[in-house]
Amino acid sequence: MLLGQHQQMLLRQQLRLRLLDARQALLARNDRLYRADLAESQALMSRYFDVLQRDASAALASIKQLATAPL
Repeated sequence: MLLGQHQQMLLRQQLRLRLLDARQALLARNDRLYRADLAESQALMSRYFDVLQRDASAALASIKQLATAPL
């Protein structure tokens, strides 16, 4: 990431909150909100993280797999 330390922390926090929101939507069986939160998480990962690195690539692949799985 080419962001300052404070911005990196805020970005990671935003991604964490999106994934927690997706989990809550899944538990509430709200498919629309679940998929929207996962799509936003994918966009954040693609935009701000180096997806060529192994860890970021694996996280993005996991999010994509979750987004395509039927509920």
